[in-house]
Amino acid sequence: MGLVMRRLSLLALLLAGVLLLAPAGAQAATPGVNIAGLPTTAELDQAQATGAKFVRVFALGSQMHDYATFKGIVSLARQRGMNVVFVLTGNANGTNLPPDPTTFANDAAAFADQIRSVGGAAAYEIWNEEDETDFWGAAVDAGRYATILKAAYPRIKQADPGAKVLLGPLTGNNYNFLGQVYAAGAGASFDAAAVHTDTACLVDPPSSFYREDGNVARFTFLGFRTVHDVMTANGDGAKPIWMTELGWTTTTSTCSRGMWAGQKASGVTEAEQAANLKEAYHCLAAYPYVEAGLWFTLKDTTAHTDELNHYGLQRADNSHKPSWDAFRSVATQGDQLSGPCGDFDAPSLTISTPTTSEQYVQVLTIGAVATDASSVARITFQADGTEIRNFTGTDVASGKAVKLEWQGAKSLSFGPHTITVVALDPQGNTVTKSVQVTRVKKLAATLKTTIKLGKVKVGKGRKASVSGRVVKSTSAGLSGKVRVYWQQKRGNKWKTIHGGLKPANKPFNFRQKLKRAGTWRVQVKYVNVAPYKASTATSKILRVKH
Repeated sequence: MGLVMRRLSLLALLLAGVLLLAPAGAQAATPGVNIAGLPTTAELDQAQATGAKFVRVFALGSQMHDYATFKGIVSLARQRGMNVVFVLTGNANGTNLPPDPTTFANDAAAFADQIRSVGGAAAYEIWNEEDETDFWGAAVDAGRYATILKAAYPRIKQADPGAKVLLGPLTGNNYNFLGQVYAAGAGASFDAAAVHTDTACLVDPPSSFYREDGNVARFTFLGFRTVHDVMTANGDGAKPIWMTELGWTTTTSTCSRGMWAGQKASGVTEAEQAANLKEAYHCLAAYPYVEAGLWFTLKDTTAHTDELNHYGLQRADNSHKPSWDAFRSVATQGDQLSGPCGDFDAPSLTISTPTTSEQYVQVLTIGAVATDASSVARITFQADGTEIRNFTGTDVASGKAVKLEWQGAKSLSFGPHTITVVALDPQGNTVTKSVQVTRVKKLAATLKTTIKLGKVKVGKGRKASVSGRVVKSTSAGLSGKVRVYWQQKRGNKWKTIHGGLKPANKPFNFRQKLKRAGTWRVQVKYVNVAPYKASTATSKILRVKH
């Protein structure tokens, strides 16, 4: 088995009869291919030509005792520089119903012993996609599967010590099923976990992912990260993962399986398949614990537009798709791409206000800015763990300031409180920051305010209006009231005839029908709440004639 992430791979090139060594790029997971059915000599030749190091072969229960055939496959593969990954599934009578654990263990051990006699296998997978009824043959039962795994593991290890025993491949990185296997006590009964990422109607590239419950989702290529998280949580972080099926189909049909049935295309173009292949092995190169990546599959088996038979590197007539050259490049030269696979970097986040240890009386201003290489999907304000408000859609963008004059702060008890801001990007990467504030009963009024008045208007019937706002000098929250005085001049004095009161934390607009004609003015006062000082603004004199 090749070393993952190695910086130099040895590429044997027959040039003018001389074996040369050529430097190459970083090696991704050791590449291999799946071959449908029992591989022929011609198919093994074709697999060898791709540069594959592994071939994956099913040994069904009804076939498992045909030792000569499988020993022949191993010998032919080894002669071509390839090792075999065997999938042991089905019981002795050829059905896929879950077998008796002891019977299966006996059959598997006898099979492995025969394979060892011709050099051994690279690995044995215990069943195939046992987390789905299609291959399990009954209602999925992690406990029953764990019993089979525990029975087979020591017998196979004794029969073919050089081979790995793999947990049967999880369909679409099914980390929940893996957790159930651990819960059933089978954690010590496999050397590596196997996963399959060639899921129904997969069209997204390897770097595209979403999250479910905070985890990289099961049905995304990169979901193997969550599988490894489950392994680590169960003390198995040092064990590797083998991706024994990865691939994209080039069918032109509409999706007919899974949650997207009838809603989208089920395949990609041949060019996209090749690009996804290179990116997939590039992604795997960043995770040394993924030891092997086996493409599904070597060649198409039909010329029709059904989904399942068009994952091949070769078409049904054996001609090469662009993905064949892409695979050959990865297998012989290593990973040639650069840059990250998937966006796993959380946004950067700055809380502009309040400042740490800030004191306030009533209203609290909360402001923040998040930046991200892609975009910002949501910013959430919280107080003591309780949500204040979510900002989404056009309210947020990378580098866009988000601010809230939170009136609810006056409902908090006097004393210390924690203001938290959470920002996340479209991939679900999250960053959280907090500051401590204290609500107090009194605070010195030291901060300046001004009142900006708009134009005072008087229309027919002496209907008057004035608008404006209180301008604060810092980011600290503004509370208190704005009081308006509609004053008429009587002799040498101004007498208040009308009045009104509105909140100071937002723009105001006062409307008033003046009592009579004459000389008028409007005076607006900010009735302050600390830490801000009071302020006053007076309009120009108005001549009201009617």
